[in-house]
Amino acid sequence: MTLGTVKLRPPGLVSWTGLWTLYKKELMRLRSVWLQTLLAPIVSTLLFLVVFVAVFRRNPDYLDGISFVEFIAPGLILMAVMQNAFANTSSSLLIGKVSGTIVDVLMAPMRPSELVIAYAGAAATRGLVVGAAVWGLILPFGAVVPTDWSLTLLFAVAAALVFALLGLVSGIYATRMEHVAATSGLIVAPLTMLAGTFYSVSLLPDPVRLVSLFNPVFYLIDGFRYAFTGRTEAAPILTVLVTIALAVMFSAVCVRMFARGYRLKE
Repeated sequence: MTLGTVKLRPPGLVSWTGLWTLYKKELMRLRSVWLQTLLAPIVSTLLFLVVFVAVFRRNPDYLDGISFVEFIAPGLILMAVMQNAFANTSSSLLIGKVSGTIVDVLMAPMRPSELVIAYAGAAATRGLVVGAAVWGLILPFGAVVPTDWSLTLLFAVAAALVFALLGLVSGIYATRMEHVAATSGLIVAPLTMLAGTFYSVSLLPDPVRLVSLFNPVFYLIDGFRYAFTGRTEAAPILTVLVTIALAVMFSAVCVRMFARGYRLKE
């Protein structure tokens, strides 16, 4: 029997029941393994903060009147959001393939775009929950409050969705857990940590700074930090364009992979 994602529904009709069911199923993983999905990333992020604050405690004016805590906190929050959104979709797809339960998802009367929305939406929710928890625990360390709440939410949701979609690509492509771990360690971690998360790109030497500007994650973090501090290191319009381009590109790739059944029908 050939498995696929061909749907016998009228064009334009959305399977809201399927969307909600798959979204809820993915969220249940968040609750069932909360030590791994919530507590572990919160603790690791706070350890980063404690170490860096201890190192820079004698430098209250880090950059243009911004303390180091105020500067680093948005980067740490968004890093937690992105890494957890990636981890949710990549592990979920791989586990589904290894256990064979992905067959049930593919047999459901849902279009490829609906599958992508449900998976990415649940992963983004996990990332945002972890990010909100990290932000709440960072508050006692300093006045880390957004100056623009709408931009804060916009960039947080955009970053969560982009990395959730990247996790989908990784999970679909992977055949073993080592593949996901390699993507996380060799691609996701360097992209997030070398994107101005812990430092100002403007303080780097010109050649290194130029390389940093080619890192697309830099623009996500810069936009999110701008929502907190009002200070940006890149043109705001460029930040928005890069964010939109990443979301559109990964969405198209994920929908195409589901539509073709790439590494899902094996």
